[in-house]
Order: sequence, then C-alpha cells, then structure tokens
Amino acid sequence: MKKSVFIMISVIAATAILILGAGSSLADKKVEWNFVSMLMNTHPVVTNAVIPVFEKFKKESGGRFEIAIYNPGTLVPTPELHRAIQRGAADIGVFGPSRFPNEFPITTLGDYPFLFRGSRAASFSMAELFTSNQQIQQEYNKMKVLGFTSSTPFDIVSIEPIRTLEDIKGKRFGVMESASVQIVQLLGGVPVLLNPTDLYVSLQRGMVDAVVAPIPTYRSIKICEVAKYIIKCDIKCCITPETASLNSYNKLPDDIKAIVSEISLKANTALCSNWVEIFTEKDLQWLIENNGVQIIEIAPEEIERWRTAVKPMYDEWIRLAKKNGVKNPEAILAELRSHAEKYNKIENQIAETAKYKDVLGDLYVNYKEN
Repeated sequence: MKKSVFIMISVIAATAILILGAGSSLADKKVEWNFVSMLMNTHPVVTNAVIPVFEKFKKESGGRFEIAIYNPGTLVPTPELHRAIQRGAADIGVFGPSRFPNEFPITTLGDYPFLFRGSRAASFSMAELFTSNQQIQQEYNKMKVLGFTSSTPFDIVSIEPIRTLEDIKGKRFGVMESASVQIVQLLGGVPVLLNPTDLYVSLQRGMVDAVVAPIPTYRSIKICEVAKYIIKCDIKCCITPETASLNSYNKLPDDIKAIVSEISLKANTALCSNWVEIFTEKDLQWLIENNGVQIIEIAPEEIERWRTAVKPMYDEWIRLAKKNGVKNPEAILAELRSHAEKYNKIENQIAETAKYKDVLGDLYVNYKEN
C-alpha cells in the first residue's frame, strides 16, 4: 500500500512538473507577427509612428513580441489586404476601406467630400464614430481596430488661380481615383483619370489644367515645377484604419495583449494623424521655398457652395447604405458631421491629442501645440 501511494504521488508530481514546465515554456515563447500596408516602409507615418510603437511592444515584452515590416504588395496583393488580415495571412496592416464600399459602407463615408479640415479632424472623427456606433464596429467583426489614420486632404494644384466654382467650370482636372471623378464632375470640371506617374507630363503638355491630389504627391512627382497655384480646399480625405487579425490577436499571451492595449485606439489615432499633419506642413513649406508656389485659401462661404454642389453624393451614399443593410444612415451621417464640426477646430485637435501624452510618453507629438 505504501509503495503504491508513493508511486501515485511521484506520478502526480511528475505531471505537475510537466504542466508547469509547459506553461513556463508557453509564457516564454516568442511571438512573431507581420505588418503590411498601403504605405511604403519609408512613409513618415510608418517610420515615425508605426515602427516606434512596434519597437515599444518588443521592448516591453522583453523581446518576445516582434513585428516584421513588409512593403505594399510583397506579403499579399494590396487589393486583398483586408481579407488577408481577416483570415490571419497578415497579422496587422493598414488598408483603404473606400475600395470596398459594400463591405465597409459606413467607414467609406469618411472619404466623402468637404467633411474634414485636415488629417487629424478626419482621424479623430472616425475614431469617435467607431467608438460609439455598433454598426461600424460590425464592419470589422474579424479584426481588432487599433487606430484610424487619414491621408493628407486632397487639394488642387493648378496652372491658373481658382477661387470660385465659376473658375472650375470647364477646366480639365487630372484625378487618380474614381471618387474624385464624381466630385470634379459635380463641381463643374472635366475629370481625366490618370496614373500618378502621368500627372506631371499631362500638366506640362496642357492635357489637364489642374490636378486633385494630396500635397505630398505634389512634391514627390514634382508637379509644382509646372503648376504654381495650390488651392487649399480640403476636397476629401482617405480613411485608413490600422487593424489586426482578430484570430491572431486572440492567440496572444495575456501579458502581450496587455502591452498592445496600453496604446488605445484613440491614442494610436492621435499619434499617427499628428505625423501626417507634421509632414504635410513640411512638404507645403518646401514647395513654397523651392517651387515658388502661391497658396490660395478658399473662403468658408465659397466652400459652402462647393458642399451644396456635391450633395448628390451624400444622397447616393444614404441610398446605397440602406441597400447594404445600414440602419438609419441619415443619423450616422449627422453624427459624423457633428464630430467633424468639433474636430475641424485646431484647438480641439490639440486638446484631444494632449489626452494621450502620458500614454504615449516619448512617442508623444502634438502638431501646433506650442
């Protein structure tokens, strides 16, 4: 009897050691994720916000959590990026929902014209909408949303000054995506859909009179060597959420989940959108100093005329949203406009960013805070 009891105790002890050993091994196991987005690794947001956050995760996990960075189209085709994240082929990434309006009907609204005055306004407004609205949350039911970022607003660069709708009428506008085609048409212009690499030569040869694009594009493809007027009008933004595969996230050890969660959705939104603003300002100043461009600010009362002109786009969005099963899209649009009205004011952008100073620590930046 004594011998059998001894054997039983020995077996239990050995089993306990194995279990504890396995648990210890699991806790110490290194987790390797991949990141891929629409942006090159050299993009200012990636280098100044995304990568530093990933380095913070690695440091705070004692080197156990590491995220490899991939350029667009290398790990998965860019048009398939959101589906790759959903199924876990990409662990984390940034994509453009506006390409998939049937799958992201509410998020797509963030790309509609004359809503936002800047990247921070767009990013904060979408983060607020996501936080409060269950319908938009359902668009990401296979993802964990880590933050929202917006492109620099699309403005106009033109060979001749533009100040009113009458100045737009009949002019040919080079555009890079289909949403801008409809905007230009409703404003009275003639859209010409072009590849980014064709914008410069099209302006140079007189094939188009102006271009609709974000300011960083003006510098990167040198079109202000030809067109000297930048028309600041904040035509539209492109919303780009940063998301993780929900399956990948759920598999993280609890302590690594806690590290990831330290930087909240809104804190990450503030970090990324501030870097968009900082580098947009740098690009604009560079264009003024090196290309001699002239800035034309469209008066608020004139912008109201432009908003009225594009109203059919919003009527169509409401119709399509209902078709895609969105309940009460009119209320959602009203809510987003309310957020936009708040965050279009620079003082509210600064105040919102300041909320995350302690959370972001050394990563904290606040455009125009001082």
